[in-house]
Amino acid sequence: MSLEDFELKRILGEGSMSLVAEAVWREHGTRVALKILDKAFLQRNGATQTAVRERGLMDRLRSDLVVQLRFTFQDARKLYMGMDLCEAGDLFEQLQVV
Repeated sequence: MSLEDFELKRILGEGSMSLVAEAVWREHGTRVALKILDKAFLQRNGATQTAVRERGLMDRLRSDLVVQLRFTFQDARKLYMGMDLCEAGDLFEQLQVV
């Protein structure tokens, strides 16, 4: 699996360590949220273990209340996490509405 397997549509959000884009998995036509983390940034900021722990935790979580991690892959510069696309937005957005 590689980034070429996906068509990036739009940026859904940006955090301190990553950005999340809506993407279409070309092979299946499935829309996903693709979290993209820069390896050099993680190393410079001492956040590599945080990303590893996040991936491990998301891989083990099974709840209707948490977006499901479906796949991960990497290339020389980036880490990618493919998750279910949540049409309602992220938790932070939902908290602002209340």
